[in-house]
Amino acid sequence: MDYTKLTKQEKFLILNLTELAMGGSEKAKQQLEDILNREVGGLGSLYEIMSSVHKSLTPSEAAEDLHLTQSRALGPVLLKPKTPQDTWQKKVGLVSKSYKLETEVIDMFAKACEKAEISQAKQLTKMMNEFIKENKLDE
Repeated sequence: MDYTKLTKQEKFLILNLTELAMGGSEKAKQQLEDILNREVGGLGSLYEIMSSVHKSLTPSEAAEDLHLTQSRALGPVLLKPKTPQDTWQKKVGLVSKSYKLETEVIDMFAKACEKAEISQAKQLTKMMNEFIKENKLDE
């Protein structure tokens, strides 16, 4: 398909749908297939479509797309399909947390947990619960 013959709006629509399809949206993938009048394969095909559309952008369209891409950057991440594990973790109240700690402390903690034959998550939970009790927050 010659993407240079498309309007700016059509190009941006294809880019948006491609990003959503990459994030797992079947509806976006179907809409993209309808627009392109062909079947869209997996990620490789989606990257190829996105790359071709980007190459067809005029300089002003590219500058505008850069701004739009920055404002919609989390779209595919937010639309990530849920796995059975995600569903189970939500059901039992598990969340993922991220902390910045010194590498040496993390490495030593991992080794200590391995030696004690306990998971790091279980040990962290134990230490957090002890800290909560010590500070009387469980009342």
